[in-house]
Amino acid sequence: MKKIFTAAIYATGAASLALFLVLTACKPREGQTNTQSLSDQKRIAVVVQPVHREDVAQKIITSGTFQADEKVIISPKASGKIMEISVDEGDRVEKGQILVRMDDSQLQLDVKRAEATVEELRARLEAAGTEVENAKARLAAAQAAASRAQADLNLKGLEEERIERLVKSNSLPQQKYDYAKSALDMAKASLKAAQAELESAQAGLKAAEAGLKTTRASLVSGEKLLAIARQRLEDTKILAPISGVISKKVMNVGEMADPGKPILVLEKVDLLELRARVSSEHLQQLKAGLEVTIYPDGFSHSLQARIDRVNPAIDPVDRSVEVICMVPNPTGILKPGLFAKLEITARVFEQAVVVPSFAIVERNHQRVVFVADQGERAKMVAVEVADYEADEKNIILKGLAGDELLIVEGQHELAGSEPLLITKGSCGGKS
Repeated sequence: MKKIFTAAIYATGAASLALFLVLTACKPREGQTNTQSLSDQKRIAVVVQPVHREDVAQKIITSGTFQADEKVIISPKASGKIMEISVDEGDRVEKGQILVRMDDSQLQLDVKRAEATVEELRARLEAAGTEVENAKARLAAAQAAASRAQADLNLKGLEEERIERLVKSNSLPQQKYDYAKSALDMAKASLKAAQAELESAQAGLKAAEAGLKTTRASLVSGEKLLAIARQRLEDTKILAPISGVISKKVMNVGEMADPGKPILVLEKVDLLELRARVSSEHLQQLKAGLEVTIYPDGFSHSLQARIDRVNPAIDPVDRSVEVICMVPNPTGILKPGLFAKLEITARVFEQAVVVPSFAIVERNHQRVVFVADQGERAKMVAVEVADYEADEKNIILKGLAGDELLIVEGQHELAGSEPLLITKGSCGGKS
């Protein structure tokens, strides 16, 4: 009887201890209601992770093609046969370097003829100048002779009048008057001859000056024709208008080339244009100066550049706009026509609150997230989300402070205030 009592006492003590342990485990923590313990409620299993802040760059992804900053078609200014091409595809050339020589045999003859014509005109001009000087001297002599004849006529006229008065007063015989009148008539004839010579000299000077003017005009015209002939001869040597690389050889020696018909293609490659098209929905974000990361095809490394300009015209077919980046290429490793991927940094959200996109759910037509309030209960938080998503992450503009414990699995089962069973993750953020 004593043994049975002892055993009963032992059993009663064990049951009391178990009840104490259960009550202790279910004791509400600080801040919890006492109406019903969490252990008596159904817990929702969730996975959590801490909300954090980071700098987020909004990227616009597109692709483009490198093009030469300058592209020149090398062609002749006049039709002719190609006599020499001194470069080949891939050759680097400097501005002013001779690239092509055209047939110049006929042009050399044209230059020689033009030179001979100019020499002849210069000789004629010199002779015409001498003729003008002689005409001027003749005119001066005729003017002097006419002046002397006029003076002699004046004297003879006065003498004739004086003798006539004396003859009428019977102071001189009639014979004296006859001599004086004869001398006056001779003076008149001399003046008339001098005046005729003067008119002839004036006409001669005028003709000589006209001849000089015509010869001078002919010489100017001849010199222009000579300059044109020499320029045409010089144009048979086709020079590089810019420094660059021969990207294409179209024709060969011996072929006939015409103006505008390509012989070579020369491209400037020290600085390349990278042209890409971007959807017009990004038009307001696009502007000169935006940073661009470039991934050329076949390259193991990326390049950095900036948008140089944005074409204001929108393509009516695909509603896109063109952006142009200027990319230095001092070594020539980049080639026109090379394809590249572009990442345009449209804007940067500094120290933004970032959450996984799948953590955001919709409740009552509103975007919300759920956080673990003090690690115990679910709390629904309305959020404002930025219109940019990258790597399955969203930026929260309003609603979260950045120090919450975010529920990332099990959130679709929540409505708010449910007790939680955290199966993965921790307040420290480690899984």
